[in-house]
Amino acid sequence: MENGTTQLGEYLVRLGEDRDELTEFLKNPERAMRNAGVPAGERDVIMRGDIQEVQQLLREQLGDAPMAFIVHVNWPFIVHD
Repeated sequence: MENGTTQLGEYLVRLGEDRDELTEFLKNPERAMRNAGVPAGERDVIMRGDIQEVQQLLREQLGDAPMAFIVHVNWPFIVHD
């Protein structure tokens, strides 16, 4: 990724580890992802709310390692080993 950008998969993993970042995401997901450097196209995937599309993108970014989707207030974040 370009300097200053964060892949969606990396960002969603951080949400599972950082309560403050998760709180900001739940308040305003678009702003939180933009501030974290998630590219616009990847933010759009989350904002559309299509879990299958999110899963496909995350598989591309994180590989086939086991992951659990946790949906809270219709916003997914993941736990990834």
